[in-house]
Amino acid sequence: MMMVKEHFIEEFGAPRWTIGSGRSGGSMQQHLIANNYPGLLDGLIPTAAFADTITFMNHLFDCELLDHAFKTSSLMWTDEQKAAVAGEANWQYCAKNGTALSAACASNNCDRMAVPADLVYDPKTNPKGARCTYQDNMVNVFGRDPKTGFAASSVRQRRHPVRTEGAERRQDHVRAVRRSQSRAIGGHDIDGNVVSARTVADPEALRIAYQTGRVNDTSKGMAMVPMIDVRPYTEGTGDVHDTVNSQITRARSSRPTARRPTRCCTPTSRARRFSVCSASISTRWSSGWPASRRTPRRRRISWRRSSATGRLA
Repeated sequence: MMMVKEHFIEEFGAPRWTIGSGRSGGSMQQHLIANNYPGLLDGLIPTAAFADTITFMNHLFDCELLDHAFKTSSLMWTDEQKAAVAGEANWQYCAKNGTALSAACASNNCDRMAVPADLVYDPKTNPKGARCTYQDNMVNVFGRDPKTGFAASSVRQRRHPVRTEGAERRQDHVRAVRRSQSRAIGGHDIDGNVVSARTVADPEALRIAYQTGRVNDTSKGMAMVPMIDVRPYTEGTGDVHDTVNSQITRARSSRPTARRPTRCCTPTSRARRFSVCSASISTRWSSGWPASRRTPRRRRISWRRSSATGRLA
């Protein structure tokens, strides 16, 4: 982002404002760039946003482990009971996303258009191959385990920022879950396979995650820019982009440790998806700018499509 903006300035001059815009993974980039590198972005328009990558992934790791525990259980579980244990509105959230989006697996997450199959890691046939996990992608942040050489590790090894104790704690709220089921959840090994031992985050890895801004606390650069949070309503469909992610970001920005709440605009129902964002949007947006950078209100521009060229004019 920094190099792109530098190149733009060299070619075209300094932009008046630089606004971030992106959906899902693009929202994570906006949040992390704005908070960790103040000055690169002057405003944010995330859509279907997540607070940050680690927060998003932790829950999906739980989903995969819970799904495995239910499938291997001697008890019969209804989808309603599974959803209660998982803490979701319905079980489809975990059923659809737990394994499809899990970034713990070292060999299933590689982009095969960029990384040919013969170059992907395999513990037996290609142990030196490309490992496509979150921690391998962030090796320059978390470092390597000197004993194994892996970028990150699981149960008994160092520098793994992800922990899965949360799934076990959530089960305490459901009477139907026995202690034997809690132990059956297990965790992930170094390659992302489900194993019986729980995954426990290393304290040093957690320190690094917070210190380097991998966990977005919204209290730094993000507290200085306005944001319009565009939230499509997908509750109950199993879509991974559920509304609680906007509430996570808002809760963090409203804590006493934050310098001031980030301006968010979060739709709460399908019918109000866009109308809730239209009220006083100019005031909400401009209030985040320094007085010296605000401009007088301009007349409304009506866009029309040219019948000759088909372009907006």
